[in-house]
Amino acid sequence: EGRIRSEFNDVNVIIYGHSHRPANHIERGILFFNPGTATVLSSSGSNSIGILDIGETVKGNIIIL
Repeated sequence: EGRIRSEFNDVNVIIYGHSHRPANHIERGILFFNPGTATVLSSSGSNSIGILDIGETVKGNIIIL
């Protein structure tokens, strides 16, 4: 996430994947969101999907399958 943060300026949300690890947290005013994986067994032992609610603000929700 540190590398991702250094690549983008003046953003509210960073959405990323590939790691298959769910993330939904705010650091320094930026929402970091990774839905995880619905199909590949993750290192956490569970699968997940993510939903973003985009309106006046952006909120993320991770759903464990």
